[in-house]
Amino acid sequence: MRLIPMGDSMRSKHALRYAVAATVLCLVLPVSAIAQPSAPPDRAGPSMVAYANGIHSDQTKREVNVAALDIAVRIRGEIAETTVTATFTNPGRELLEGQFALNMPRGAVVTGYGLDINGVLIDGVLETKYKAAEAYQRRVSQRIDPGLAEVSYADRFETRIYPINPGSGRTIKLKMVSLLDADGYVLPLNMPGKVGKVSIRVQGDFTSFAMPGKLSAAGGKFEGENVELNGVLKVGAVKRSDVMLVSEHPGAEKFFDILAPAPRPRETRDLPLHVFWDRSVSRTDDKLKAEAQLAQQLAEDRGLTRVRLTLFDSGVVETKDVYVNQLASELGRVRYRGGTSFATLKTVNVAAGSDCLVFTDGRVTIDDRKGFSLPCRTFAVSSGPETDRPWLSDLADRSGGVAVDLGGMKPDEARKALEKPRAGLVSVTDQAGDAIEAVRLDGDASMIHLIGPMPDKGPVLVKLAGDTSPRKFDAPAGSAPIFAGPGALWARNRLGVIASDTAPEDLASMARRYNVATPQASFVVLETPNDYVQANIEPPSTYPKALRQQYAALKAEADEEKVADRKQRFEAVLAAWQEEKDWWKKEFKGKSTKQIKDDADGGDRERRATSAPALALPAPAPAPVLTPSPTAAAPPPPDADKIVVTGSRADSAPTVTDFARAVTADGVPADAAEGRIEPGRAGSTEINEWSLTRPYIKRLDAAGKDWEAALDKEMKANGSIPLFWFDVAEWHWRAGRKEEARRAAEAALDLPTRDNQTLAIVAARLLRYGAYDRAIWLFEQLAGLEPDRPQPSRTLAMALIERAKGETAEKARADLKRAVDLLAKAATEKFDVDASGVETVTLMEANMALDKLKALGGSSDALDKRLLGLLDADVRVVMEWNTPRTDLDLWVTEPKGEKVGYSSPASSWGGKLSGDVTNGYGPEEYLIHRAQAGIYEIRANTFASDRSNPNGPSTLTVRVYRNFGRPNQTEELLDMEMDAENHDMRLIGKVTIK
Repeated sequence: MRLIPMGDSMRSKHALRYAVAATVLCLVLPVSAIAQPSAPPDRAGPSMVAYANGIHSDQTKREVNVAALDIAVRIRGEIAETTVTATFTNPGRELLEGQFALNMPRGAVVTGYGLDINGVLIDGVLETKYKAAEAYQRRVSQRIDPGLAEVSYADRFETRIYPINPGSGRTIKLKMVSLLDADGYVLPLNMPGKVGKVSIRVQGDFTSFAMPGKLSAAGGKFEGENVELNGVLKVGAVKRSDVMLVSEHPGAEKFFDILAPAPRPRETRDLPLHVFWDRSVSRTDDKLKAEAQLAQQLAEDRGLTRVRLTLFDSGVVETKDVYVNQLASELGRVRYRGGTSFATLKTVNVAAGSDCLVFTDGRVTIDDRKGFSLPCRTFAVSSGPETDRPWLSDLADRSGGVAVDLGGMKPDEARKALEKPRAGLVSVTDQAGDAIEAVRLDGDASMIHLIGPMPDKGPVLVKLAGDTSPRKFDAPAGSAPIFAGPGALWARNRLGVIASDTAPEDLASMARRYNVATPQASFVVLETPNDYVQANIEPPSTYPKALRQQYAALKAEADEEKVADRKQRFEAVLAAWQEEKDWWKKEFKGKSTKQIKDDADGGDRERRATSAPALALPAPAPAPVLTPSPTAAAPPPPDADKIVVTGSRADSAPTVTDFARAVTADGVPADAAEGRIEPGRAGSTEINEWSLTRPYIKRLDAAGKDWEAALDKEMKANGSIPLFWFDVAEWHWRAGRKEEARRAAEAALDLPTRDNQTLAIVAARLLRYGAYDRAIWLFEQLAGLEPDRPQPSRTLAMALIERAKGETAEKARADLKRAVDLLAKAATEKFDVDASGVETVTLMEANMALDKLKALGGSSDALDKRLLGLLDADVRVVMEWNTPRTDLDLWVTEPKGEKVGYSSPASSWGGKLSGDVTNGYGPEEYLIHRAQAGIYEIRANTFASDRSNPNGPSTLTVRVYRNFGRPNQTEELLDMEMDAENHDMRLIGKVTIK
């Protein structure tokens, strides 16, 4: 038996695409039955507000009218299914993007979403969160009608709709399943102003029906016009007579719903208690004081004098003995840092016979949690707005404990549930003894409430702790009605348990089968059949017949084109790589100084005439006076090459390649090995650190040895955005507090504003901070989340190459082989999102990794023989960045004054730019095989930025290679923050060739 318990090219350089000014409509409507004894205040009553031009302020608020509201409720047993259809209108003159938000009851499940397209209500399709959001965002940029609906771990439903035209309106439909509470079905209806038309219907098992305020209704129906809704809809529950109900889930199998008396609850014994307290940043908005008091009360009720206390986050755990009468005050002094990891608890010793009391939100943000358990009976307590209740319930129930949520119940109720836990569930099987994956619903400890897939034949057998033999539950006579309730609750909780251990597409596939939204799977509605084809999303099964036929024809054409595109892609990559090899062999003699000046002047005139904004290309400036940092290498002798870099880097000297150079490696084409592989010259590095200038960093500096208390204060004001934690991480790193730097970076993963870019930035920071395994774990997650673009595979490969430098030969071979595979994929496959020049950049890196692999006795056939060849270079600069929908440009000014950049991608002296990536992330690469004597100035500028990104301004990651592909290759890794508002050039570094 497996028991799954339930707790509650974006634009050309000469034609910028200007963003459409949008108005955001926020409609907060907590429509549902309340599943807990008491509802939190933030879930009571709807509110509506609109903002003009996408600016959230009191001055930009606008009125939004609700033209119609239709609510249909169906109740069966203790489960309700609610359908809300709302039409809202835009009385103003602005074009709107609407956002409809719903704070659902804890444990509720969204089972349907629809949006009107040209007057026809189209059902949403479930896709991975990333794929759905990208499909929506790309169509908004084209002024196409999309809709996006998402749910969060905070049980919050949000939908974005675009556009809502002036003087017009849109209609949405939402379906949701929830449990009844002790009072039956309760629906808050507090709406400002009057609703044009209201219709409410209740069907199924109920005893009474009461409308808000003084509105009267009978027979479970209400209809009215210009209605004021200010109160609560209440529907009385019928006491259930059937122990077992069976329902057919729409489009899937049948599910049972069992409610039966349970053995008398067993009180907790006077066992030792081990308290595990999650001190990650996500816990700062939990009810920590109430949790601390509950912990002390439970220990006192057991008659204990001391308890064992373990404080944990993504950093080092801390375990100590604490007197029970001091436990609450001890927990009140905890400082919250780091991300959430349970892997750190694997080394904690738990005394034999102890019970474990775990206070956490269960939201694991780093490290695997698959198979995690504690060697004790586990009681889980949560209280925060973002809680992974399915997983916590599973963790507790597998050990014979129980999970409670202080966010949805009173402390005394939680205390009672923890001290008198419900009877343990031993097994749920069919008559043949095969296990049934059952979900146990929360409720009265004297009852057991189970839902699960109905066996094909025979009864369901349930054995509880205290039973001498299994109980037998037979299906009632007659056909099973179609009702989504039990199947939706079962599927949502099953998905919650396996979420962090399952590939995103596999999760989305299961979500589609049962039509349940999750934090990993969102509903999306697109405008036309061609939009579904372009987004590679299957339309809903209810798609209108005529549109379905159009989609089928377009999809068949697109599939044929994809086959041709894959072939053409590979041919294009072969051609690009041949051009790269031809460039590598060619000798460049350059131009006169006058020719270069004339070309540059003409290019500048053209750019000024055609670009917006104008791109500043300053003339080569004299080198600034740089003060070497304490970690910089000693100044080079006068005749040595020199690399001068500005930015932030790891605290190490220049890295010399750790792998022997296989100059005549097998498989390297003759034309790539003909040239003399020069040994190159030694280099040195000087760093001029860029400073963190934000006010909170200055205040932390001023705090001196009291920085911990200062950081507590700054967290309250600034700790809700990732940028703050990235700055704090770098501040720690430069002060030598390496463990604190890693914890601060990982803390960004715990924030509600986190996104895929947050994950990528944290991974890059951890890689630079030396936490290779965790960085690679995060890069693995990102590659699975964003399979539509090549950069995640490339970035993961580069991290594997970096880790391989410090590993044993066997582990290094494994990492390098995987890196070659990933780079070959990034270079040759056809992705939905293109990156100009990525193929040659990744082939340079793939051949470098393959060379290292062969030097260690390994091999790989991932690269076609025509794509082999290690092309060495005097100077190689690779720039990437961490934000989508941004355009950053790499520029290199060569010793003779010639500039290499997007508008002049090749110089007459042999320098070349790989490509111009305009839609985010990069990479962009500058190469020169045989460099001139003199100074190479490396600069970057922001051409177009994504100002709404919560992770802050774009951060460049730049690798500067000297003697690339040679035995004495050196590499300097640095990062630099780019100002989104400043389009001027910024100096990254200088390479001096003597």
